[in-house]
Amino acid sequence: MEPVIPSRQQLEQDLKEIATKFGAYQYALEQTGNGRTGKLIAYLTGGGHSDQRTEAKETLDAFADVVVDTADDAARQRFVETIRQVGGEAELVQEQVLESCPADIELPEEFGEGRIQERL
Repeated sequence: MEPVIPSRQQLEQDLKEIATKFGAYQYALEQTGNGRTGKLIAYLTGGGHSDQRTEAKETLDAFADVVVDTADDAARQRFVETIRQVGGEAELVQEQVLESCPADIELPEEFGEGRIQERL
């Protein structure tokens, strides 16, 4: 997920960088062949002129799976709901991982020391 700030003076350079990243991610996903899926999402933050927003959307449509224009209230609401849903699912998966691990296993730091201690 990449933010796009349409009002930035270097918008064109930003779009090139994001398109390059997305192209690399897409290539990597295709090459791994491990069944992993995901969506490459760009979202336009507030601000900028309508021509800048249009340029950003048209440029990134070729590289992103989804381009969200947060100036559109309905699109922004769907986007926020999706983020909340994915976040909630991630917490559920994390809980399942913690519950399935032996008590003496060392978990990565991102699982949080407090969470590990709760389980022990």
